[in-house]
Amino acid sequence: MGLERKPDGEERFNKGEGAENPESLRQRLTGMRNAYQMVAPRHTNRPELQGEYVKVFEDFKDYLLGEHVFGLYAKDADSMQVGALK
Repeated sequence: MGLERKPDGEERFNKGEGAENPESLRQRLTGMRNAYQMVAPRHTNRPELQGEYVKVFEDFKDYLLGEHVFGLYAKDADSMQVGALK
């Protein structure tokens, strides 16, 4: 995972493997945020790369790894817990 720079100046973000645990997901999202920070100054004409995307990434990480998403669990028809994200 990471930002790949080719000799011709092209930059590409490699997706790599999926996140295995909360910390690897946090690191992956931080890497994506850092890639945005590196690319944004070179593309000032792209409005989606301008603004408060750093705060957006941090809020998204907090949401995904918080109690509203990561702390969810599933129940079956008898209201028994059948799975949880851990």
